[in-house]
Amino acid sequence: MGDDIFTVLKSAISDQREIKKKSNDLIIQEKSSGAECKKVKIKTSSKVFCIELDNENERITNIFNDGAEGINKINDACLFFKKENKLIALLIELKSGSGGNYLNQLKSGKNFIEYLISQLKLFKPEIFGTIEVDYRAIRFWLPKPRNIPDKQTTRKRTNIVFEDRNGLLCADLTCNEEYSLKLIKKAVSE
Repeated sequence: MGDDIFTVLKSAISDQREIKKKSNDLIIQEKSSGAECKKVKIKTSSKVFCIELDNENERITNIFNDGAEGINKINDACLFFKKENKLIALLIELKSGSGGNYLNQLKSGKNFIEYLISQLKLFKPEIFGTIEVDYRAIRFWLPKPRNIPDKQTTRKRTNIVFEDRNGLLCADLTCNEEYSLKLIKKAVSE
């Protein structure tokens, strides 16, 4: 009845998978103990919904055999927000070092979110039936060698550029920093 996109997403996803805002901060963390890229903070006062996709204890991909190399890899999180009349699904991956096969992890996450949206269109057509979803991805990382701009330079960042990487629009940002959702929304429009 009074449901909106975010209410339906929240009701469809396990509470344990939701990454909740604290005040106006959304903190996405890498749970792996050896990771140098520990977290990213996204400041937002907008209505958003964020889910954890990669969880060592409770994998979304548990249906797959662990021995089937790479098939159970997925990106860390997906942040949903609205931009004009579109639902934006921002796939997020936190990476240290070379970044490994981050693009396949992001594409795996996109596949999962496409499945989720198709299920919601099937069972909540009054809300999701005509919704257009736009996919973007950000790899937050600490490349090696660690030639990372200082915090002052990072905080003054005025643009994010998404580029096509084999069919997925992606951007790279420095990990362990704070970003504004307004800045990300601006880049989605360009």
